[in-house]
Amino acid sequence: MNWKAFIRWFTVIGSIASILGALYIFYPRDDSKIRLEFILSSCDNLTVFNTTGDSEITAFFEYRGEKIDNLWNLNISLVNNSSRTIIGYGQSKNIMFNNLTFFVKNDFRIIAKRPIHSDFKHCLSIVGNDTIVLSFKQWRVRERLEYSFYVTADSENTPDIDIFSQPKERQIIDGDIFFLRKVENRETEKTFITNALGIPTKRAIYVIYILMCFVFLFVLVWITISTPVSYVKRYTWKKKHLEKYNQFIRETYIENKRMLDAYINNPQAFRNWSECGIPAYVDSWGLDLEMNRAISVIATSFTFAVLSFIQLVLIVDVLQLLLW
Repeated sequence: MNWKAFIRWFTVIGSIASILGALYIFYPRDDSKIRLEFILSSCDNLTVFNTTGDSEITAFFEYRGEKIDNLWNLNISLVNNSSRTIIGYGQSKNIMFNNLTFFVKNDFRIIAKRPIHSDFKHCLSIVGNDTIVLSFKQWRVRERLEYSFYVTADSENTPDIDIFSQPKERQIIDGDIFFLRKVENRETEKTFITNALGIPTKRAIYVIYILMCFVFLFVLVWITISTPVSYVKRYTWKKKHLEKYNQFIRETYIENKRMLDAYINNPQAFRNWSECGIPAYVDSWGLDLEMNRAISVIATSFTFAVLSFIQLVLIVDVLQLLLW
């Protein structure tokens, strides 16, 4: 495989990889909608000691003089996980009503609440032991609330996120509320399959990949520049020497039809320029696609310029991943 064939395949494969990477980075995601997440992060049975059969450890709970057999402590977080601020007051508000409302199933009752964390001012109240009412003025991106709810149940079934619901009417203009069940620590770093390799090994791989990206970027820029330059040189050569070249080929290979057909009007295939008496044909320095039309050269240069920009963006992102 000669160097041109190597460059051709290297460019094609690299272009496909760059396009796939660009699709991942630039794929249009609908970030305009509001996404409010109602998250159940933990669920603890406070009356578990009564079911262990150990007579030395007992715990009893009462609510307004009534004994509670099944009491649960639920940690709930509400997060604005979108790119827009939720406005709950004034003419610019983007919720349908004056507050957000959530329900619990009939088999459960919320008897108490305890605030754990809040990023903004709000008012959260429990109405009738089965309704959560939340009011606020401004809820910015990534801000969250966290509460601990004490919930009683008629059965011993462990409550899950499905015990919570919302009204059938939509509560947020151009947005949705999602009920999720997550682990208690939501700030844990995302895990990747490749983490088993270890951080030092992954960093070394990132460095090698970045070096490969720089090589590929150099090839892309080289092709972007050399394609129009080589086209101008070939065009100029043909305008000055093509007629004389064809005359030499006819005279030299008049008795060899196969060689005549191979070389006539095809100076890039001819190699014995020392016998021709004219300057050697200027071969392509770039990706030789036999481009003899200016529009093809312009389109090719533009395409490789775009690919160069995409590759540069990918390099910057990987560098940030490596450094951070």
